Amino acid sequence: MSPAHSFEPKFAAEDLPYNRRGELSPRQTHEMHSDSRGCLVRLLIVNGIGLALILITRAISLQFFDQVGVFGIGILFMGVPWLIIALLPTPKSLYDIRKVEGPAKVQMGYTSGQNKYSMLVVSGADFRISAGLYNALEDGPAVAVYYTTSGARNTIVSWELV
Repeated sequence: MSPAHSFEPKFAAEDLPYNRRGELSPRQTHEMHSDSRGCLVRLLIVNGIGLALILITRAISLQFFDQVGVFGIGILFMGVPWLIIALLPTPKSLYDIRKVEGPAKVQMGYTSGQNKYSMLVVSGADFRISAGLYNALEDGPAVAVYYTTSGARNTIVSWELV
C-alpha cells in the first residue's frame, strides 16, 4: 500500500490511521473546532458593528440615524440568524468518517456557464478537488477515500492508493 495522501494541505498522513477507524484525528478535530471558533468571533464582531452603528447614530441625532444608522438594522437582520446557527451544535454527520474504494475517475465539472471545478468520482461518490490533485491523479488507479458529508456535499479528509 502506498503512503497516504491528503487532498488539502491542512490534512496529513498521520490522520489516516484515525480515518481508517472512521474517526477524525485529534488534529482534525482541533482544526474543526478552531474554524468554528473563528466563525463565531467574526459573527460576533459583525453583530457588534451593527449594534454600535445603531446606538451611536441614534445618540448623535435622529436624522443621522435615518441616513446612516438604519444600515445597522440590516446588518443585525442578516447577522443574527447566522450567529444563532453558529451557536447550534455541529451536526453529528460532520464527525462521521466514511470510506469509499474503487478506481479513480477525474473529470471537469461545470456549474453554470464557464464556472469550472474539478471532480473525483470513486464508486459513484463524487468529490470536488483542487486543480493540483486533478493534475496529479489519472483515471484508473484504485484509491480509498475517507470523507465526511454535510448535506449533499462530500468533503475529503484523506486518501490513499490501494
